[in-house]
Amino acid sequence: NVNEELSCYEVYTSKLRIRVNKSPFKLQIFDKYQKLLFSDYADKGHVAEGNRKVEYKTLRRDEHFFGLGEKTGKLDRRGESYKMWNSDQPCYSVAEDPLYKSIPFFMSNYRYGIF
Repeated sequence: NVNEELSCYEVYTSKLRIRVNKSPFKLQIFDKYQKLLFSDYADKGHVAEGNRKVEYKTLRRDEHFFGLGEKTGKLDRRGESYKMWNSDQPCYSVAEDPLYKSIPFFMSNYRYGIF
């Protein structure tokens, strides 16, 4: 089911409710018990900064992230910033970024992933 309200669109399934606010644009995903699983940050979810797009998400205190392709450093990506650009670095350090494969997908320990 899809409903259009004055300020948002809502998509309902048996397991999820997805709410997309029109202005400012904001995405929220709820489980079948209406518990918030994922949300853009307040009024700053999607921002154009020059020639790049920045997205701000609401994080839980104990939330951790994994993924993003071949990256050096810690497995938990929380608190870090990564470039999504491929670079062949034959002699790389533990802090080198970008590296061979950038895969713009990450998973949260709260059972969701973003691609």
